[in-house]
Amino acid sequence: MIMIDETGPVGAQWLSDDNGRLERAVDKLKLQNLESLTIKRPTSSPWATLPQSAKSAIIKLCGAPGLVHLGLHGAPMQLVKYCRSSLEVFDLWECSIDPLVQPAHTPLLRIANLNHFRRVISWILANDTIKLHGVETLKIAPHNLEDYDQVTALVRRCSPSLETLNLYATASNSEYHPCASRDTSRF
Repeated sequence: MIMIDETGPVGAQWLSDDNGRLERAVDKLKLQNLESLTIKRPTSSPWATLPQSAKSAIIKLCGAPGLVHLGLHGAPMQLVKYCRSSLEVFDLWECSIDPLVQPAHTPLLRIANLNHFRRVISWILANDTIKLHGVETLKIAPHNLEDYDQVTALVRRCSPSLETLNLYATASNSEYHPCASRDTSRF
């Protein structure tokens, strides 16, 4: 597991000042052993401002052959296009929308704590960003009641393969807590 975190006071925005250290470190890793990658960035820090060496290193990590879990917190959704077919879990938290994302198959799609929840879901539905017909588990945390029409549309699109639907209530501390879980095989 690798976590790149720029959200805390100690590591705040270190990646923007990276002078190739991350790229050199990634080159020394055995990427075939990497199964989980989480990237946490402040939403106020645009991806475009990162040095090219940092972007290249992150893209290389996303392309690890054994990567099964990708968590993006404040990072662009476009990073999923670099993942291989081994990806099973795709977590989105406060992600930016980028029209360059290519389809990816993932049995678990988890969408939580998004300020632009409706826009992200609409974009996923409109662009077939994730191959929704392959989603087996959907974990979702809408911000408010108005978001549930989007949830309904997303569930309908996932219905051919959906086995489990988990709805979460989002707490003020950015954690999510189960409020409902349903085995959809009975529907």
